[in-house]
Amino acid sequence: MPRIHFFVPFGVDAYVPWQSLQEEQELHDPGSHLGLSGPLVILILMFFTFLHLILL
Repeated sequence: MPRIHFFVPFGVDAYVPWQSLQEEQELHDPGSHLGLSGPLVILILMFFTFLHLILL
């Protein structure tokens, strides 16, 4: 199952810094996390598009 094999490391790598940055930035600026979520959304969309092309 390549989906689980690739998704797990990707999710862990993106989740660890995201949680620490979110907890720290929310104390100063509640809207600052949008700067990080934008690139993450793009990477996730590209990742699933890549998986979709492979599975076709």
